[in-house]
Amino acid sequence: MKPPHPLDVDHWRRIEPLLDQALDLPPEERSAFLDSACADDPDLRADVEALLAADQGAGAFLDTPAGEYAPDLFEEEDVEEDLAGRLVGPYRLLREIGSGGMGTVYEAEDTRLRRRVAVKLLPPEYSREAQAKERFLREARAASAVDHPNLCTVHDVGESEGRLYIVFALYEGETLRERIRRGPLPPAEAREVALQVARGLARAHEAGIIHRDVKPANVMLPRRGEAKILDFGIARLEEDDALTRTGAAWGTPAYMSPEQARGEPVDARADVWSLGVMLYEMAAGRRPSGGEGARDPEPLERLRPDVPPELARVTARALSRDPAGRYPSAVELLADLESGATPALRGQPGRKALWFLAGALVILALFVLFRDRFWMTPTLRVAILRPVVEGRPDLPFVSSEVMDATLSTLLSLEGIQPLDLPEPDEKRGSLAETRRSNEADEVLQPRLKCQEDWCRVTLRRLRKPGGEVLGSAGPFEVPVRVESSYQLAEGLRVNLRQLYPGHPPRPESPGGVVRPEDHSAYIRLERRNDSGRRLGTADLDQLDVLLRTSPGLLGAWLLATDLARIQEDYDRALGYAARAEELAPHDPRPLFSRLRAESAAKRFKEAAATLERLTQVAPGDVRVRQAEADLLEDQGELTKAIDLRGEVARRRPTWRTLLELAMLEIRTGRRESARRRLADLLKEQPDNQYVLENLAFLETTIGDLKRAETLYQKLIGFGPARSHLTSLGFVRFLLGDYAGAVAADRRALELGPEDVLTRFNLATALEAKGDLAEARRLYRDLETELAAASIPLEDARTRMLHAQCLARLGRKAEALRIADEVLRRRPEDVQVLNMAAQLYALTGESPSALYYTDLALKNGLRQEWFTIPEFRALQKDPGFRDLLDRYRARKPES
Repeated sequence: MKPPHPLDVDHWRRIEPLLDQALDLPPEERSAFLDSACADDPDLRADVEALLAADQGAGAFLDTPAGEYAPDLFEEEDVEEDLAGRLVGPYRLLREIGSGGMGTVYEAEDTRLRRRVAVKLLPPEYSREAQAKERFLREARAASAVDHPNLCTVHDVGESEGRLYIVFALYEGETLRERIRRGPLPPAEAREVALQVARGLARAHEAGIIHRDVKPANVMLPRRGEAKILDFGIARLEEDDALTRTGAAWGTPAYMSPEQARGEPVDARADVWSLGVMLYEMAAGRRPSGGEGARDPEPLERLRPDVPPELARVTARALSRDPAGRYPSAVELLADLESGATPALRGQPGRKALWFLAGALVILALFVLFRDRFWMTPTLRVAILRPVVEGRPDLPFVSSEVMDATLSTLLSLEGIQPLDLPEPDEKRGSLAETRRSNEADEVLQPRLKCQEDWCRVTLRRLRKPGGEVLGSAGPFEVPVRVESSYQLAEGLRVNLRQLYPGHPPRPESPGGVVRPEDHSAYIRLERRNDSGRRLGTADLDQLDVLLRTSPGLLGAWLLATDLARIQEDYDRALGYAARAEELAPHDPRPLFSRLRAESAAKRFKEAAATLERLTQVAPGDVRVRQAEADLLEDQGELTKAIDLRGEVARRRPTWRTLLELAMLEIRTGRRESARRRLADLLKEQPDNQYVLENLAFLETTIGDLKRAETLYQKLIGFGPARSHLTSLGFVRFLLGDYAGAVAADRRALELGPEDVLTRFNLATALEAKGDLAEARRLYRDLETELAAASIPLEDARTRMLHAQCLARLGRKAEALRIADEVLRRRPEDVQVLNMAAQLYALTGESPSALYYTDLALKNGLRQEWFTIPEFRALQKDPGFRDLLDRYRARKPES
């Protein structure tokens, strides 16, 4: 089997309509269609199926279509070794995310900058061919020759162990192909995507670059920012003809212009055709199919009457089969899209059109003469200067992040036309910067002072010429980690809008009303949370106050959702998540917060539905895997959850993902691994309260009790918390410091007077100290409350506390009945096992006490837990002494 020869025009004309129709069908219906359409021509069917396979293979991220190496598609190929985990230059490959004829793409970590990137590797066999190497390097030059918000950013190119590679920005979101599969786009959305793609192509065409494979699979719609054109893998620099194969029909068949399909030389009009096909498909939900190659496609306005006539006419002109009838390049197409003008499709305008044109010219002349008397604001041309960054020379990517967010914000304001951003290698004060500034009415100068992962930003408006300061915004703080780029963009948007009060946001612009002072207050909370400081009820109440005056502050809604979830106020958390979804209906972040709240609240059916939505909205996003792990863990599927947690921590090793992995390791008995992981985290973030809490708990159970006491005292130093004081009291109780335990428990009760565990711990400390009367009063009060409460069967700890109270009050039979109900469910919680051993020791059931003592020690509990007064009755039992001696040899790790 072989693909059709690109110069066999008649054969191609038979294939083209069949291919278009097959591509419009679901994959499972294509075979039956080809049975009927190609019944008398098996070769024709084979050729169509080959191109269908090529189109399917061409859909991956940064994928080069198979048309270039079509014969390779029909031969048996060796599966390339998975290189995940290896270093390529300074980039650690994490997972494969796409492959094609010109390379395999991996998600990778830049080990120098600790950011995620996409690394494309040339196949080994091509790395040995000089022509293939030159083609690969040309792709890098073509993609990096221009810098534009709608073009994929190239970070680096190099060679490692004989293999060439190119490093791109990694965008999390979905491709336009995936978006179209959910149905036609509303006309306004289709026009906006087409505008963004046309802007990128216009910039490339001005630089002499033709993409030659414009298609929905090569357009990424990031969660934040504008559409990005991917993969210049078959782009042709106009001055580089040495590698252009005569007669080769590179590209994806369904989006090829007629001349490109015939293997003829192409120019920018080939990209115009492909964009026209894409625009038609966005609006109609299917590609334009023109029959036997000579007829024009069915008019778009006939399929979608709600499509504006101007948009339909732009599409029709872009799809002219005669290249002379098309726009000469994306520059002219962009002009019509932006102005909503009606392009002339063919011939000369009629008399009515001429009269209309004459009238329009008169109106335009009057407007120019008297525009100062009109209410309309003239367009303000703004040049964005490269940011001045102080304090962190190892954050070179922050400049592009700030410029990208600044450009997006200026584009969202009425009456502002931002100029192109500086080129990647452009220096401050360069001739290029001077020229761009001179073209502008004003310049915008961002300045950043950075420490660790946060920067203080100041923005200044300067008039040109002269440099007069027209206004400034800031300083305000923004995070500059890759995973927090949305917070950086939100901060810039809030403050930039204040800097241009005469230019209101466009109606379709993201975000709502936000006061800069509220944003600053929210960022202060976010910084505390980010550093590992626990936020509490008062902080959540403060967020409520901020959101009343700044309801458009998306980050605050998300933080409030997470805080309410941590406080187990699940209805409140889901209310915040719903408001966040209303504010940003196409942003996956509210869905992530919603899912965690639903999962924690045990609303597993709703959580599963939210997870399904996330897999559609944010395919490939590592946070989807994180959300899936949350759901599995809350459902008790710990083995599956820990595998996912491990994958997430490898792909995104933030302190939160590493902490979540350690916490799950604790639950699954992998305590020494968790202890080492937490100790490493604490070295990096010595004041992280979440890490301190979990490490202190581990030291209490399997480690060094004196170190646990020190850790809890450090936590209390951040601000007294009932849980930390209760834990400190228990550690002191294990160490035999009963007076110190009583003092800590009394302080804890001042903060949480109704807490059951604190009251029980105080009673046991008082009993050990000799204050028996007060201890018995506390036991009686607790037993009465617990007997009246409906304690769920799965709450093993509280039920065992109830049994302990009964035992200490002399009600042995009732205590043993409750313990038997709890232990029949075979709990794995080491603290429940210890409480069972205590209970049986108190009630004189020595064999059971020994059994549960052994079980708790096997699960890693320190032998100090069995030296407390509750086990005095067993001190003379040889079996008990042997157990403690056997485990006493196990030393805690330093």
